[in-house]
Amino acid sequence: MEVKCPKCQTVYHLDENHIPAEGANVKCTTCHNVFKVSAPAVKPPPQNVGWHLKRPDGTVINFAHLGELQKLILEHKAHLEDMISKDGLSYKKLADMPEFAQLFIKRNQQAAAVQPVQQVSQAAPKPAAQPPLQQNLSTPPVQSVVTPISTPQQDDEIDIYGRPKKKGKKGGLLIAAGIIVIAVAVIAFFLIKDKIFGARLTEEEVSALKTAQEEMLFSDYANLERAYDTLEKFTKSPEHPPKLEILAGLAQSLVLRGELLKLENFVTEKRIKEILKVDKYSETARKLNEAFNERQRLIQDISNTTMNNLKKLDMNYGQKPLAKYVALEYIRVQVVFDRSSGDKGKELLKELKEIKDFPYSNRLKFTEGDLLLKTEESKAEEGIKLLRESASAEKGFILPYFMLARFFIAQGEYEKALSELNTVLSVSPSNTVAKALKEHTEDLLNISKTGQVAKPEESQPKDEQKKAEAKAEKEEVKKEVQAPTEKPKEEKAVKEEKPAEQKEKKEEAVAKPKAEKAVASEPKSAGNYSQLIKQAKQYAAKGQTDKAADIFLQASEIEPTLAEPFLLMGWMYIDSGKNEQAANYFLRAIKLKGNKCDGYMGLGEANKYMKRNSEAKKYYQMYLEQCPNGPDAATARNNLNTLK
Repeated sequence: MEVKCPKCQTVYHLDENHIPAEGANVKCTTCHNVFKVSAPAVKPPPQNVGWHLKRPDGTVINFAHLGELQKLILEHKAHLEDMISKDGLSYKKLADMPEFAQLFIKRNQQAAAVQPVQQVSQAAPKPAAQPPLQQNLSTPPVQSVVTPISTPQQDDEIDIYGRPKKKGKKGGLLIAAGIIVIAVAVIAFFLIKDKIFGARLTEEEVSALKTAQEEMLFSDYANLERAYDTLEKFTKSPEHPPKLEILAGLAQSLVLRGELLKLENFVTEKRIKEILKVDKYSETARKLNEAFNERQRLIQDISNTTMNNLKKLDMNYGQKPLAKYVALEYIRVQVVFDRSSGDKGKELLKELKEIKDFPYSNRLKFTEGDLLLKTEESKAEEGIKLLRESASAEKGFILPYFMLARFFIAQGEYEKALSELNTVLSVSPSNTVAKALKEHTEDLLNISKTGQVAKPEESQPKDEQKKAEAKAEKEEVKKEVQAPTEKPKEEKAVKEEKPAEQKEKKEEAVAKPKAEKAVASEPKSAGNYSQLIKQAKQYAAKGQTDKAADIFLQASEIEPTLAEPFLLMGWMYIDSGKNEQAANYFLRAIKLKGNKCDGYMGLGEANKYMKRNSEAKKYYQMYLEQCPNGPDAATARNNLNTLK
């Protein structure tokens, strides 16, 4: 059994069989304290023990953990020939288990070192007159003392062998881990402190940022490109990310540049559609479409660069108000194409409006007004009011006028749109965007009032020489109209080579015979390629498809590599309901040089009218692959979705 010195807490192992029922005195060999040990109470056999020790004679001893086996070995109650088992079925000799060898060695060493002090008195008959055993501190009846061994205390953690678990190592690891965590945190702080607090701008960067912001205020292509170039040089450092203000300025200049390009394309597309309603073969519309497609390609390039800058801005400074403001500006521009993003924009707007002393508070008013115009028509008046307030509050801020012009053009209120554009030109007379938008809007206004496209002389002033030539030609026509009825044959031939419109006027004036008038009213097919195309268009406009087709074919013989004559014939036959013939000419057109997109669109339309839906869808898809942003892209997508 185990006993403990009450004074120094040294633990001893005593043989329970040597302690009488009335107890015995024990002297501690460490502090020499004498204390009484009572006989152990009889304990019931352990239940549900986990280990079994089997002796050679078949006796089995059960114990809970291997710590008790340690005691049995040290107390000479377990020997090398004994066997041990966990489940009581399979046994293994202790001699074959090297993990217990040290215990047997230690037991032998203890046996050699024990110096008995006293022998525990043997139980013997005592005289009746002798008093009971009394404790005598001076001469205790203890006759032997067991050498103390290191055994676990009751509350100590022990391993499967009953040995106390080592302490201190775990605590040391925790301390080391804590030091490492602190060191990493300090290093991380210095690495990301610029992201948390924002890096300070140098004097050069402050000056460049101010210059870029002034350039952006003009809202013109060249100014915005200069603003971007001014700031881009500060983003070349491979060691540090661009500073918040620099990166925000870059992204904002690109967002504004893309917005102006999209604005001009919006008005250009509207103008093209209105022109084509009046003249399906308009050369002006064709040239406008080429410019439209060129801007679309530029918009795509700018959009890609913008997205890269926005990703960097979000990754490095996503929670900063300035980064959120630039993201809001991008949403404001894109909302015309993706209205679902308007909700996200309104959330950001609300969050930024709650920031006290936000430096772009006036711009937030502009953003809110523009979002209302683009997403909530019922609140258009409120949106217009906010845009005007933001323009008045910031001198030189002309972007609100562009957004108002866009809104009025979308509503068909061209005179109001022109008023806004004139305001821009009064502030910035050289603004190329305002000039281009004004030209488009004036043509739209003219078409809406007269139903006719403005003549080239009206939309694009000629130089003085061309004006003089036009004036001389008019005077010549006037003289011919006033000429006598009878004219030489040579003069008649000259007249017949004039354009059809002039001949008709002259014939009416001189009152020629009806047969002669009929001949004079028909344009001659002789001439160069452009003249033939023009004459064929005139016949097509009058519904004389056979004559128009003959002249288109003559033009194709002059320029056999061009697709234009066959494209025009294809659309002419679609208009007249001859879709099979139209498809044949469109097929010929796409094999030649020219606008293949028009050919694919024509094939789609012709096959749609002939109820060949699978063929129609194929050509619509080819059109979108060639011209994803062409004037008929929306129609092609709609037909792809509706055709079965």
